[in-house]
Amino acid sequence: MRRRLLSVALLIVCVAVFQQVVWAESLIAPPPKGYVVDDANVLGVDMVAQLNEALHELEEENGIEMAVATVPTTKPMTIEEYAVDLFEEWGIGQKGQDNGILVLLAVNDRRIRVEVGYGLEGILPDSRVGSILDSVAVPPLRDDRFGDGVADLVDELARILLDEFQPDPVTKPANTWLVVIVVLGAVTALVVGAIALAMRSVPRCATCRRRMRKVADELLVHPTETSGGAARARYRCGRCGAEEWVDFALPPLDAAGAVPDPGADTSSAGSDSSGSDAGFGGGESGGGGASQQF
Repeated sequence: MRRRLLSVALLIVCVAVFQQVVWAESLIAPPPKGYVVDDANVLGVDMVAQLNEALHELEEENGIEMAVATVPTTKPMTIEEYAVDLFEEWGIGQKGQDNGILVLLAVNDRRIRVEVGYGLEGILPDSRVGSILDSVAVPPLRDDRFGDGVADLVDELARILLDEFQPDPVTKPANTWLVVIVVLGAVTALVVGAIALAMRSVPRCATCRRRMRKVADELLVHPTETSGGAARARYRCGRCGAEEWVDFALPPLDAAGAVPDPGADTSSAGSDSSGSDAGFGGGESGGGGASQQF
């Protein structure tokens, strides 16, 4: 009898270990650049670039790190278990402040989850996150408009956090030379960022202040090998439908005589500056947030 019980116990341990291995292998690698991993291939290149720009802007303004991941399925894990493990593995948010958020979309499971770090649970309690999912994300997701659903959700979360979150002040003493270097680096980054944004910025809707999304491009003046051209892009608000055209300059033709893509994003969203090498800050999840079926 004791031998049989021992055999059963060993079997249970082996199954548990095997299950943990399967779960660990089901997690996805963090983004090498930026904040978005579209493992389910439902967002598209333009949407990933726009999300990266919005999330880079959010981190620049108040230090919050928000990551987006799409996967075909989280099985055999629940989306809640998967979100907690992925959050911890990526280390989303700044260490010590735990001001990270993970938006996780499991396409085949028809589930979406917002996982919230400890430092943001006061602003985004479970009930509030659930309400945001119901009102903002679920309607487009039910129509299989996955990009719209994720983008609208990110916009709403970013709006709330920009309005309500105040990062902790830095209290640690710093070396004088280090301060000088940091200040000079910040000034340089601001100048470069200002130039990039002046060349091409994604507008916000004048009515509801949501970030608009590019829906069309138009070439106005064809560039040559000796002179640049001009183009414009049409943006549309995902909430109210308002549209706006944005003009921008094109560089001269390259050596092969190729015409620059009017839709190419020259802002920080499409560049290496939109995030570090898989560089989240080591934050921890509080286990809070909400999930929703769609």
